[in-house]
Amino acid sequence: YAIKFMRMLLLLGAGLFNIWGFVIALIIDIIFIARTKSFSGESYLYPLIPFNWAALRTLLFRTKVKSKQHVRNN
Repeated sequence: YAIKFMRMLLLLGAGLFNIWGFVIALIIDIIFIARTKSFSGESYLYPLIPFNWAALRTLLFRTKVKSKQHVRNN
């Protein structure tokens, strides 16, 4: 329902005030997303707001997973 509400806010803003209404509604949506906390207590935009390069890097770039070779003892 939250996404539907944000979409309706964008449509209403754009319908009433054209491009400026859309821009203002988009800014309001981004502020709502940035201020809303997830179950872990962090913002939905956590690696970006507050900015944490190490966390953002782990989300954007893959790293190799070190594998252990299992050797059977016969």
